[in-house]
Amino acid sequence: MAPKKKSHNALLSLESIQRLGEELRGSKAHINNAAILLSLLLKATDDEEDSVSTQSLLQALISLQTFFVSLFGKGELSLEIYEEAKKRLREEGDGKEKDQAQAIYQTWIWEKYNELIDALLRIIISPSLDSSLQVCFFFSFPQPT
Repeated sequence: MAPKKKSHNALLSLESIQRLGEELRGSKAHINNAAILLSLLLKATDDEEDSVSTQSLLQALISLQTFFVSLFGKGELSLEIYEEAKKRLREEGDGKEKDQAQAIYQTWIWEKYNELIDALLRIIISPSLDSSLQVCFFFSFPQPT
């Protein structure tokens, strides 16, 4: 049997996770960091033997929460924006490439926000995680402002 491959997420140090969060909050150029941080949260409930440290989970959560709350605060994230973006993506051949790119970005961000909510719920109900961590995650649900 081949040795189990570790994902790049298992190799991330706490400092690397902090850097990913800072980059995410600092520039849209680092938007893919959201997916990396989300995968850390999801990994916490996947298996026990390669679990992510509590500090790493909390740092990823804080980074994602800060990022998404700021999008809500700036009016860049809402169900209405998501639905409008999906509608624009269905309209083909209108020659508005910049508008299409913005719509792709808006739908992707909304989907990542939903993945965050899913990850939070999975962590909260996971029988293998510490209850104090679960309470912390429960009270961290991003709320629109």
